[in-house]
Amino acid sequence: MSVATARAVGTARFTTATVVGLAWALVNVGLLVANAFLTDVCRGAGIDVATWWEFAGFSVAVLAGSAVGAAITARFPKIPVGWLVLAALSLFTLSGTLHLYGQAVLLAGRPWPGGADAEAVDQSLWLLVLGLIAMMLLVYPDGRPPPGRRWQLTARGIAVTFPLAFAWGLFAAHRRLDPPLEAFHNPLAVPALDFPGTLVINLLLILGCFGFLVGSAASVAARYRRDQVQRRQLRWMLLAATVLPTTVLICLAVGIFNPSVGDSAGSFGFSATLVAVPLAMAQAMSRHRLYSVDRFVDSALVHLALTALLVAAYAAIVIGSSAVADGDGRRSPAAVAVATLLVAGLAAPLRKRLQLTVDRRFHRRTYEAVRLVDEYAQRLRDERASLSDMQPTLARALGDPTLELGLWQPDTGSYTHLDGTAMQVDPRRSHFEVVRDGSQVAVLVHDPRLDDEPLLLEAVTRAAALTLENGRLHAEVLARLEQVRASRQRIVMAAYEERRRIERDLHDGAQQRLVSLALSLRLARAQLDGQSAELLDNASEQLSAAVREVRELARGIHPATLVEDGLAASLEALADRTPLEVEVDVPNVTLAEDVAAAAYFTICEAVTNVVKHAEATTISVRGKLHDDVLMLDVTDDGSGGATVSAGGGLQGLSDRLAAFGGRLTVSASADGGTSVRAELPCGP
Repeated sequence: MSVATARAVGTARFTTATVVGLAWALVNVGLLVANAFLTDVCRGAGIDVATWWEFAGFSVAVLAGSAVGAAITARFPKIPVGWLVLAALSLFTLSGTLHLYGQAVLLAGRPWPGGADAEAVDQSLWLLVLGLIAMMLLVYPDGRPPPGRRWQLTARGIAVTFPLAFAWGLFAAHRRLDPPLEAFHNPLAVPALDFPGTLVINLLLILGCFGFLVGSAASVAARYRRDQVQRRQLRWMLLAATVLPTTVLICLAVGIFNPSVGDSAGSFGFSATLVAVPLAMAQAMSRHRLYSVDRFVDSALVHLALTALLVAAYAAIVIGSSAVADGDGRRSPAAVAVATLLVAGLAAPLRKRLQLTVDRRFHRRTYEAVRLVDEYAQRLRDERASLSDMQPTLARALGDPTLELGLWQPDTGSYTHLDGTAMQVDPRRSHFEVVRDGSQVAVLVHDPRLDDEPLLLEAVTRAAALTLENGRLHAEVLARLEQVRASRQRIVMAAYEERRRIERDLHDGAQQRLVSLALSLRLARAQLDGQSAELLDNASEQLSAAVREVRELARGIHPATLVEDGLAASLEALADRTPLEVEVDVPNVTLAEDVAAAAYFTICEAVTNVVKHAEATTISVRGKLHDDVLMLDVTDDGSGGATVSAGGGLQGLSDRLAAFGGRLTVSASADGGTSVRAELPCGP
């Protein structure tokens, strides 16, 4: 069985996490712009820095990783993986910016402050980047370390060792700056920490960092061994985790044996790591729906395009407006303010438009399905469609003719169909639960093939969310009406059973005793003569009359022929007892006992009303069975004018039939008088 849920239906909303993640990605873009500017400054001064091709590769890695991080934070803000990705990329890009800034100040002679300080921070910043990567591996994919004390200790060790190693390297270990700035001293070095064991402590801290980095990679392997689902999800991340320590060792070795290429080796190692880990996440998500790949890919594309467009718009407004206003290329504060406000205003509508474009281009089936549901919702609002069309519409949108729609009823804690009847969800079939604003709304029982298309299911149910809620309320009303109908039917059945009990009591009790008393009187009469015999004869006649009245009363309460001979025979007997001419034409069909009783007593009361009030001379009782519905017509030639009014006899007949799902209609007869039609379902 495969069960899907819709805790986050459709595309992500523009939440605080979305805004913060997007802003963070823009910060990384800003750092890239600063890198480009400083690279140009250094190359103009003849300093050997990265080529533009290398910078382009570095930029692609940072932009792609930022898009991955922003997408994850927008979808899963409570899982720290996305935030760790963004933070690692920010520190990595900041490291390059600080390094280029230091060279521009110290080697190119730019009159900017803090060049040596920036270079000193850059020399140790790589440890914090590695610490974030280690924590990222440890808590991937659910935001928590694997169960077990050793992994909790690993998390604490990472949180302590990497910042401590960064601080020690910044203030104690590096008395001089790294090549090509070895001629300059580290201005942040603390003289009190300069003793013979400083470098040993620094080496031990770095080895400790490397040990925890290996431990975080081992945590991925531990998750990989736990079960098959984790194994499929983490296969690509395990590959990245295995490569990571090896890459760091190679880069360190190259830096030790050949310091002149140390910076290039370190930059290459970090770039490879920061590309490999997000790429492994993307592979895991795309192949095994970890975090739901469709939503992730969509968000990544949208955030990447949105970031690029907003940066381009901001730059165009600021640079263009400043050039026009001042003529000297300096930035105008007014232009900056206008650009900021415009970018803020464009973010939400532009993101919505980009999401629509991505859906139309990359998820055509989902786009068409949502459009079909939206059209149905519009027809429903225009009263050109009904709620009964909801399930067929969803079935067409999802391409699943076997689709079943169940609507949640909180009062009973169960699902119902649209008509309010109970629905049992087959646990062997795939089903998709729909939740809106934290409340359960519906369930779609669908073909298992749709399990591989969560975006389609979520997008369709998101588009139909309001319609599904209306359908749920409609089904709730119908379910309550069904409960009322069932309650009325129980009341009628209770009255019917009470009638049978009274009939049995009269037949087996009072009637039998009266018959026995009559026999005793006849025996006594045979032994007497004269006045006493005459008195006994009178008593016997009165007793016989009483027996007949009790028999008629019992027959009226529940005729024995109804059970023994059926409805048609009972109505023939009724016609014989009626003082008017009654013509009966009812098919001799076998009916359930309660249905036959409801039909019989309805006809009895209708005939009694005619006799009492209609001043008729003839009555016609006709019936037929059509599509499991018994239709009985009682027609008279009386004065007419009968109506169904509150508290009247015909209202009682209508209520009796309604309890069984039937109905009563009263109309004027074509030949004068009144026609009463009773329709009573009698199917299985």
